Amino acid sequence: MKKGLIFPMPRFYDRYINLVPDVDLTDAFQLANEELNKFDVARYEPRGNYAYAAGKWSMKDVFLHMADTERVFMYRAMVFSRNDKGPLPGFDEEKYAANTLNQDRSLSSIVDELKATRIASEAMFRGFNEAVMLRTGVSWKIETSVLALGFTMIGHQLHHFKILREKYL
Repeated sequence: MKKGLIFPMPRFYDRYINLVPDVDLTDAFQLANEELNKFDVARYEPRGNYAYAAGKWSMKDVFLHMADTERVFMYRAMVFSRNDKGPLPGFDEEKYAANTLNQDRSLSSIVDELKATRIASEAMFRGFNEAVMLRTGVSWKIETSVLALGFTMIGHQLHHFKILREKYL
């Protein structure tokens, strides 16, 4: 299903959704996976703890944030797909990032974790038909559809890869 079918367009998350080309969600996952797989982990491994400014996340933090956020969006999509309308709570991304314990991990292991999370996301979304994709629920006061959550996941990755390219790499 294409993102043009998203209704209602969830405020706040539209900034991520709008980064994704107007393609089917399956194709959007493919595009995001290509970008993730092109990331040269070996080249940037020594910079895993690098943050471009004081108080900013390290590269490891950014990748773990992407994995954490994808898991949260996956959970929301699963709940709404089962016709549970919520409301679901939000999550504090700063608190999550502050508690990752990533200093003892390699950048490679974290990127692998994100890739494994993505495989699970795709498998779940492949199991949804059109009616399920259009189901909605409320999360942190925002009504959104299962389909919108799928595009939000992809757009969220695109957003953070843009920041990585501009500020870290």
